[in-house]
Amino acid sequence: MTDKGTEYVENELVTLLEDEQQEFLSQFKKKINVLSLDAILEYVYKKYPKYATKSKIKDNFL
Repeated sequence: MTDKGTEYVENELVTLLEDEQQEFLSQFKKKINVLSLDAILEYVYKKYPKYATKSKIKDNFL
C-alpha cells in the first residue's frame, strides 16, 4: 500500500470503527504479518474452499 493509502486508512477508515473492532484488526494484522504467502493461501483455501475453485495453484494447498 502506498503511503497515501496507509494514511487514508489510518486517518479516515480506522477511526470509523469501534475500539473492539480496531483491536481485533490489530491482533489479526499481527498474526497475518508473520505468515508466508503459502501459509495464508493454505488457510484461506481450506477454510473457504469456494475461493479456490478458479485458482490455478489450489492443488498446491488442498
